[in-house]
Amino acid sequence: MKLGICISLQGGWLKDLNEPVSFDSVRKIALFAEAAGFDSLWLPDHLLNPIHGERAPCLEGWTVAAALAPLTKRIKLTHTTLSAAFRYPAVLAKQAATLQEISDGRFWLSLGAGFFEPEFRAYGLPWAEHDARIARAREVLQIIKALFVEETVDFQGEYYRLEQGILEPKPRPRPLIWYGGDSEPSRELALDHADGWLAGGAGPVEVRAKLQAMKEQLARRGPRRLLYGLLTGLVIVRASDAQAQAAARRLVGEVGLEGALRTGLVGSPETVAGQIEQYAQSGVDQLILRFSPGLAELERFAEGVMPLRLSQGSSITHLA
Repeated sequence: MKLGICISLQGGWLKDLNEPVSFDSVRKIALFAEAAGFDSLWLPDHLLNPIHGERAPCLEGWTVAAALAPLTKRIKLTHTTLSAAFRYPAVLAKQAATLQEISDGRFWLSLGAGFFEPEFRAYGLPWAEHDARIARAREVLQIIKALFVEETVDFQGEYYRLEQGILEPKPRPRPLIWYGGDSEPSRELALDHADGWLAGGAGPVEVRAKLQAMKEQLARRGPRRLLYGLLTGLVIVRASDAQAQAAARRLVGEVGLEGALRTGLVGSPETVAGQIEQYAQSGVDQLILRFSPGLAELERFAEGVMPLRLSQGSSITHLA
């Protein structure tokens, strides 16, 4: 299993905790994460701020990824997740091929249908009910995948039409394609067209059941490998479990504590290392961690958990 980090572009993951909204802050976290040994960097894709309010600032995820590409050397760059309706699919394919070139082959294309209706309305983007958004995303993936490999693409769908579509140069290597979403239509789309499926927050036991269900559906389609990613809740590391849980209570309140403990990684370095190993044993290929406050909590994790995982010969393969 490999570890990724999701960096907030909208001032942190907690409504009552405002963090800097600046590229300088993102850059510092990204460079620290790469130096600490993380495998991948995931950026949200929002035009309005879904956590702190629509008039609160947030950065645009594609631009940030392009800016980070020449500043980083090893870490993979991707999103959680690009909203399929924000960009025309052929234009997105062109952007992906260009970012793959800029990053020297370190870009992954991670798509979803989008969920925050106000930003669709505010930016004049087509909003639809859930299943229609998934159907649109399906066409987006079909077009992009065709443009990545075919010389000329003609496509006639319900939402998009291409006549003599051309993409040159082709991205080399072809970016790994992730699709995120827990609904049945989203899972079907990931099974049909993605290299990896990104699931929402869940504990190790819950995610094991989720992945087993996906593996059974995949087996009925024939032999094919599908990667499994999981976006966790908050990661909070302290000297003891009691101190970590107290910190979690201060951050999320009594009402949010149960969810934080179920989907996050909260505890001493030894406890958090054990929780990570449980996810690895559940079949997760990419565990994507969230920290808030971003740099401070990341530093605690790197100091306390990373050396412990190394010394124990963890199944986190990229930390060799």
